[in-house]
Amino acid sequence: IVTAVAVLPLHDMRIFAGEVAQADILCDGRMIVGVGRGAFGYEMGRLGVPLENSREKFDESLNVLIKLLSEEEVEWRGKYYQFEPLTIMPRPRSQPIPQIMMAVLAPEAIYHSALRGFHIQTSPLAGGHAHLLEQVDAFHRGRDELGKGGEHLRLSLLRVVFAARDEEDAKQKVVLADDYFRRFDNVFTGPGVVSRGAIEPLARQQSIEELAQ
Repeated sequence: IVTAVAVLPLHDMRIFAGEVAQADILCDGRMIVGVGRGAFGYEMGRLGVPLENSREKFDESLNVLIKLLSEEEVEWRGKYYQFEPLTIMPRPRSQPIPQIMMAVLAPEAIYHSALRGFHIQTSPLAGGHAHLLEQVDAFHRGRDELGKGGEHLRLSLLRVVFAARDEEDAKQKVVLADDYFRRFDNVFTGPGVVSRGAIEPLARQQSIEELAQ
């Protein structure tokens, strides 16, 4: 049982660790927790964690989460967390901790995450097949270098796909995909132009012909 991405910089790890432990017990130790740093500048900014600061906070949050799940009477003195000794209850069923799946896009980051023993959740987004292969190769390199400890690691790969009846239908599906990515890019890497909850479609660098490839 794998969760989607919990954006750690937006959560308090002292609360989230307890939620993970409870879910792990209810799932009889079968849960894999998906975590990430956050990717949408619009979302992160509106919730008070600017994207440019999210990597640093994510790294500390992940370390706090692992510590709380694996140890009792945890005390922390960091930049984002400072607290006296505490023990989350109940304790997780999985030992030493529930398995973690890292949401990550860059091939090099995929490699290092797999090398640390994390499952990987990724997507090439609008990237081509060559980029997808780079991501897959990075996972295999990290897993293989980890040796026996990496044999259980999984790669979850999301790829947007449209099924078309014929060539004309395929062209219409590409137009739909282009409209989707115009909105996606707006809040992902763009200025975040949103009106009354509706994401505005903005111009993209990638042409519709390139997207069709």
